Amino acid sequence: MSASAMCCFWVTLCSVDYERFAAAAVKTVNSTFETMDRDALEKAAEQANEYGHSFDREVAFLTVHSMLHLLGYDHEDDEESRLEMREKEEKALSALGLTR
Repeated sequence: MSASAMCCFWVTLCSVDYERFAAAAVKTVNSTFETMDRDALEKAAEQANEYGHSFDREVAFLTVHSMLHLLGYDHEDDEESRLEMREKEEKALSALGLTR
């Protein structure tokens, strides 16, 4: 993903839930990308192929998904929580033009 796309991604994520993001951003922005090692990127490529979308979308999805967890969202609590999290993920990815 290009640097400009990443900047757009962070702005989009902020707009999805600014108050929660602002509270967690300082602690997580650097660590999010430091942990994207080779194995994780290879797994992202496999998952992109499996789900039939681009590598960029998969990496963005995984980043959005993990950031939402860091912000306190959980998709395993109940169906309503799962739907809320998926809605926020899709809103961020759609704003970036990263659709399926």
